[in-house]
Amino acid sequence: MFFVQYLCVSRMAKKMNNVYHRYWLQFAKQDAMKFIGHLDLLRIFQQSIRRAQLPVAYSMGFNPHQRLSFAMPLPVGMAGTAEWAEILLDSPFASDVLQAALNPVLPHGLQVTAVYSAPGSAPRLAPSVMAADYTAHFPEGAPAGLEAAVAQMLAAPEILMEKKTKSGTREVDIRPDIFGLAFLEGALHMRLATGSAQNLNPQLVLRALSRENAVITRIGLLACPQGVFVPLHTLAAQ
Repeated sequence: MFFVQYLCVSRMAKKMNNVYHRYWLQFAKQDAMKFIGHLDLLRIFQQSIRRAQLPVAYSMGFNPHQRLSFAMPLPVGMAGTAEWAEILLDSPFASDVLQAALNPVLPHGLQVTAVYSAPGSAPRLAPSVMAADYTAHFPEGAPAGLEAAVAQMLAAPEILMEKKTKSGTREVDIRPDIFGLAFLEGALHMRLATGSAQNLNPQLVLRALSRENAVITRIGLLACPQGVFVPLHTLAAQ
């Protein structure tokens, strides 16, 4: 009994004294991969990390798991060109080496596009997300009157829509969650509230515009550290 307890304490002390190295991965989730859910995405990254033989850090306890987390899950069926994940490693890696190790073992449709080394003082990814940028392209061509509809929406003091919540469907004002809206070069560009506190699905904006036949892509996640929206990777420099 004493021997088993000694081993557990020694293992815990070793992990607590370890210095982890934080890396933020920007990746694209496209093609067939946009149809997989968040848990499947997590499993794919875990398997790819093992295949790449990276010295990933593990949590403590009887069921240790990889120290891997994602900034903000994508809705199933939506592509993302600048998604974010954080991984903790036991050994330091050059950013380009880490990217080169992961991409060959990731399936088609998932690609790491950038890697940033984040200091211990950098905030956690998920709580930092306050907004997201989306583009909506219309396969059948730009709908007539969309530019005028966008201007009308931006001028409206409130936009009441039925929104599904955990407690059921209720009417909410989505106008405060629309930070930016523009129709440019045949595509609708949206900057919307995204995160644990506020979250607006871009499909709801399209429904309010009566223009639901569109292909939506999330092209960026944003933080708002000092009242100004900035790309997530800028927080790694803090």
